[in-house]
Amino acid sequence: MQKPCHISYLTKIVPLSRPHSIPHPLIKKSWSKLKGKSCGESLKQDCKRSYLRFINGRLKLIMKEIALALASDYYQFDDLLSPKEKALRRKVREYWEKAEFPFHVIPKLATLSVAGGTIKGYGCPGLSITGSALAIAEIARVDASCSTFILAHSFLAMLTIEAQKQKYLPSLAQLHTVASWALTEPDYGSDASSLKTIAIKFQLLSIFGMSNIMVEQVAGGWIIDGSKRWIANSTFADVFVVFARNIGTNQINGFIVKKNAPGLRATKIENKIGLRIVQNGDILLKKVFVPDEDRLPGVNSFQDTTKVLSVSRVIVAWQPIGISMGVFDMCHRYMKERKQFGAPLAAFQVNQEKLVRMLGNIQAMLLVGWRLCKLYESGKMTPGHASLGKAWNSLKARETVSLGRELLGGNGILADFLVAKGGDRDGSVKQQLSKLFKASLSATVPDEPNIEPLVEVCTAKFGDYQCNNAMGLWSRIKGKSKEFKNPNSVGQAIARNLPPSDIIESTSVAGPGFVNIVLSDKWVAQSIQKMLLSGIGTWAPILSVPKAVVDFSSPNIAKEMHVGHLRSTVIGDTLSRMLEFSNVEVLRRNHVGDWGTQFGMLIEHLFDKFPNWEEAGEQAIGDLQEFYKASKRRFDDDSTFMERAQKAVVRLQGGEARYRDAWKKICEISRKEFDLVYQRLGVHLEEKGESFYNPYIPGVLEELSNKGLIEESDGARVIFVEGHQIPLIVVKRDGGYNYASTDLAALWYRLNIEKANWIIYVTDVGQSQHFDMVFSAARRAGWLLDSNGNLYPKVSHVGFGLVLGSDGKRFRTRSSEVVRLIELLDEAKSRSKTELKKRLEENGKIADWTDEELEKTAEAIGYGAVKYADLKNNRLTNYTFNFDQMLNDKGNTAVYLLYAHARICSIIRKSGKDVEELKKMGNIVLGEPDERILGLHLIKFAEVVEEACTNLLPNVLCEYLYNLSEKFTGFYSRCSVVGSAEETSRLLLCEATAVVMRKCFYLLGITPVYKI
Repeated sequence: MQKPCHISYLTKIVPLSRPHSIPHPLIKKSWSKLKGKSCGESLKQDCKRSYLRFINGRLKLIMKEIALALASDYYQFDDLLSPKEKALRRKVREYWEKAEFPFHVIPKLATLSVAGGTIKGYGCPGLSITGSALAIAEIARVDASCSTFILAHSFLAMLTIEAQKQKYLPSLAQLHTVASWALTEPDYGSDASSLKTIAIKFQLLSIFGMSNIMVEQVAGGWIIDGSKRWIANSTFADVFVVFARNIGTNQINGFIVKKNAPGLRATKIENKIGLRIVQNGDILLKKVFVPDEDRLPGVNSFQDTTKVLSVSRVIVAWQPIGISMGVFDMCHRYMKERKQFGAPLAAFQVNQEKLVRMLGNIQAMLLVGWRLCKLYESGKMTPGHASLGKAWNSLKARETVSLGRELLGGNGILADFLVAKGGDRDGSVKQQLSKLFKASLSATVPDEPNIEPLVEVCTAKFGDYQCNNAMGLWSRIKGKSKEFKNPNSVGQAIARNLPPSDIIESTSVAGPGFVNIVLSDKWVAQSIQKMLLSGIGTWAPILSVPKAVVDFSSPNIAKEMHVGHLRSTVIGDTLSRMLEFSNVEVLRRNHVGDWGTQFGMLIEHLFDKFPNWEEAGEQAIGDLQEFYKASKRRFDDDSTFMERAQKAVVRLQGGEARYRDAWKKICEISRKEFDLVYQRLGVHLEEKGESFYNPYIPGVLEELSNKGLIEESDGARVIFVEGHQIPLIVVKRDGGYNYASTDLAALWYRLNIEKANWIIYVTDVGQSQHFDMVFSAARRAGWLLDSNGNLYPKVSHVGFGLVLGSDGKRFRTRSSEVVRLIELLDEAKSRSKTELKKRLEENGKIADWTDEELEKTAEAIGYGAVKYADLKNNRLTNYTFNFDQMLNDKGNTAVYLLYAHARICSIIRKSGKDVEELKKMGNIVLGEPDERILGLHLIKFAEVVEEACTNLLPNVLCEYLYNLSEKFTGFYSRCSVVGSAEETSRLLLCEATAVVMRKCFYLLGITPVYKI
């Protein structure tokens, strides 16, 4: 018999005309017999309970049948799929159904200082309602699940808490704990007037007639009984603000329930249609005891909950604004970057119309949101205003997002359209040639699998690239086949079996089988033109690593950054930029020294010199360098002070408020000093210092100890590492932790929490042994796979040499002090400005420059000169710091390269041609040798960046950039550009050179200049 469809099948089980009645003949008969007869009440109740049990069992059976029906492949879609496609479908479904909240971003959200919103004091920001709304919109602009998390935590739960503010708000404001707001119930939604969850203060014991009712007061608190539905944050909240009906007064009361309260259970609601990442759950409260002090005295009625909901609805009305702005941002960027028929998608009128509609909706939503805030601030807002504003903004947001999906097309399904754009990247020339030779090798020696092509740039005059597999293959197949007589014959076969390709013009075989390749001039020209049309991003190398941590800069708190921090900062920034350009997710980490014994002496020195330091603020510390030196002198010379300082460390680590506050102040002042340097260098980092990893150390050491790695040695706890005479100390004799314990905890965190595939540490070569021992310990623990560098996750130590002075020693001032980095950078800018003004005065162009142009150009040249002088050297070597050399406009310096770029821009400007129009209409032709040399060097950009990333050597990119400027000089000196018959083609070559130079500058952290 044919299986009935879902609706008819269910109808046969449960008559749809009688949804509330599922009569069973025997029970119905028994019940009718009892009806109206004089029988015991208990017998009636027993029969009724039997009837209800039957119904309950029948319903469970029905639900099971429904689940089976829905789980089946009703549309028989699986029949159309291959086994691999079925597996992919299951994998995608698993990921979609998993819907994991990004818990790792909660500490980042805490740094925004928005939790608590309008609440003043207790660590809350005390924002206006408008400020709070803008904050939620900006978070929603990036991630709606995070904004929903903050909204429920801050603008519902925290806003309801009144009398218990001191007890709960400081921790909630820092997001050290998370709150949930539980109003909604399964049958009544957020209708507070119909709540079924009850709060009991007096329990009924017994009844003896109407006049003898015995009750008992719940000692010291209340009993909460009931359930809640669809509660945000409930699966991981530390405290719950729960609304229940007081059965004594019949009013709505609020209570704070802690997550570990007996009888409380929260379960996640799976497979939601929308906001899947938000952790909504069901809450069951079964006789949960709540102490009297955790009852919310400010919630005594239905109206009190409505007040909180009204405020939250104003904030909720801004959430769709943020989501819409995020969608518009993505669409606008996509429309500008993505090209079709040689023009950006934004150039087409139909797309412009959709963007305008999206922007119009957002502007209207902003006005509604702003109006709600102003009504609230004036005390004139009604619940109706809030509800209507929220509903209208949600409607317009749905329309905006729908338009966005139309603009993004298939890319709208993805988190970021750049993922889809990866398909536009063909890889470097070397990678594309390797694919061709891979196919050839498989055809040439089918019995020798997994042979990787050895393709390199050709150093002789026989070609552009070369495949060097023949000799190695010959050694493997010699004597196995009569087809090949020598390595040359193997090379001939490899060349012969190459698939047809537009890339290759010709091949030749030299010596012992070297296959030389000459690239097609037409293909090289088309590759450059495609880059000009589609953007330099299409030349980004394709790397196999999805996520990397780059640990760099890492100064010590309370010490100013000096010239010794320059190398780590600029090398780490450049490595981060190159990896980011290659579409690797990079976590830039500043592992500052913000924890340790030195803080004891700093804090005690602060207390001694400035008893009222809280009022004095930053003036109490003044010059950080001098403050540190003064405290260190006292620590070394005064044993009493030393003892106090050591006790202060214990108090600090024990969490004593006064010491923690002083520590925070010292850290805050240091960060401001660091930021002055980072702003000048244009470097962005996220701080995760020693104090961040400190809580993880005990657990990490316990894991290592359980694996048998940690041993006792001379009172300390150590890990013995093969190849090293001394062990790695992880716990000192006094029980304290050290760099090794912190670095192991950081490595564990980066591997297990941040899920990094490649972790890169940028420090001086003097720390090589330390990191080698830490990495070896991690391998013994099974955290890292091997040490050959081919498998992920992997770790790398990027060591670098010293910065020397003219005397060949460490670069210092005349008084043997370390050179402050901020002073060094300011001097570079000052010297650059002096030279620039002198040059402009000499050529009579000073009047053409504004003061702002002079200032910005001096910054670009001065800071760029310092960076480039460092990066152009192999990082493992020492280099001599010399202002005169680095600011020279001749030779391999940033000044020369910046001026070269400015000259190219000047050539294009003087032509009077619209280069954007030339890109669409013109063609590049490589007719002259110098044109081909320049074009060939341009298309090697991707593989140079790939090499620099793989080997962690920024100087490779510097060398490429300098050679590019030299090759352009050769081209320009021998090939007339403006006014020539080949003007269009050559102007496009000029533009391509400028584009690649600008990307090189960006990757090196240097700001280009456009005029000299």
